[in-house]
Amino acid sequence: MNERTYYSEDAKMRARREIGLLVLLTFGIGATIGSVLALLFAPKEGEEIREELAKGMEKRVHTVEKQLNELRDRVEDRVSDMRSK
Repeated sequence: MNERTYYSEDAKMRARREIGLLVLLTFGIGATIGSVLALLFAPKEGEEIREELAKGMEKRVHTVEKQLNELRDRVEDRVSDMRSK
């Protein structure tokens, strides 16, 4: 017998959204690790590197917070759109 699983369009959209979020999160983590390693192996003094590392991390945290807020707003908009239909 042919066993197939049928998914709703909503489930497909949710799966795509989750995959996209995972890709963004993975990219962000990779970029952060790469930035830290680049600063640690840079030919500068330790104190200078620590200062740059702290500033860079603050900037990354701010960027991630901004992206998460934008994502939350988009998800809330879509959920309210779905509820209104």
